[in-house]
Amino acid sequence: MPPRKRAAAADAEAPPTKQQKKTSTPAPSQRITRQSVRSGGTATPAVEAVTEGKATKAKRAPAPRKVTPAPSKAKKSKESRTSPPSNAAPASAAAGDPERQPGERRYWLMKAEPNSRIEKGIDVKFSIDDLAAKTEPETWDGIRNHVAKNNLLAMKKGDLAFFYHSNCKVPGVVGIMEIVGEAQVDETAWDPKSPYYDPKCSSDKPKWFCPLVEFRKKFNTIVTLETLKKECQPGTPLANIQLLKLSRLSVSKVSRDEWDHIIKLAEQQEAAGE
Repeated sequence: MPPRKRAAAADAEAPPTKQQKKTSTPAPSQRITRQSVRSGGTATPAVEAVTEGKATKAKRAPAPRKVTPAPSKAKKSKESRTSPPSNAAPASAAAGDPERQPGERRYWLMKAEPNSRIEKGIDVKFSIDDLAAKTEPETWDGIRNHVAKNNLLAMKKGDLAFFYHSNCKVPGVVGIMEIVGEAQVDETAWDPKSPYYDPKCSSDKPKWFCPLVEFRKKFNTIVTLETLKKECQPGTPLANIQLLKLSRLSVSKVSRDEWDHIIKLAEQQEAAGE
């Protein structure tokens, strides 16, 4: 720390008076200078001793001065400036999503194409009958939308999902499947031969994930998109269903009320023989 500068005298030397000249041994006198020393927040005048017409400073121990250091700006560490690793679950997956209660089950809707469509020489068709024919849990891969991915990451074992046929003549809910394995890395993302290949993704930096699902039930009659739209009226259980609010989303949330209402529609159609 550099040495503190001393303050210069505030007043000039005072000339002797006539009375001082006539006195052979003048008594020392005192006068107040304009310079002050701060001590404990109170200004105490500095005193000069006047002897033989010369002003000299009375030596006084410097009063302690309270120094309040200015707040320093802490530099951000490298860790705080760098983004989280790409294989970590995105923060947005949990944002705005209330914490689950123990044993709580959640509900979803997941779309797949039941009709043949060739991509890179591979048929991407996958219907509820294809799922029912599986003897092992199926990975729900190929999702390349971040909102849908966050929904996949939020899934837990025991959750249920509607199987929805899309991109077909009569789209709609055709059955139910269960989440039997939580999201894992989607390896099709870095396979150049896959229809779902993402050149910006690699095994070192995965960014797409997929859960494991199993078949549970196929409805006797499809709950069509047209039926769901008719049920989507203000004040009804389907008024805010994500399927219709975000129609292009391939994986969407379903509330318990929405789930129960769609199940009820399926049962009514079955009872009516539709």
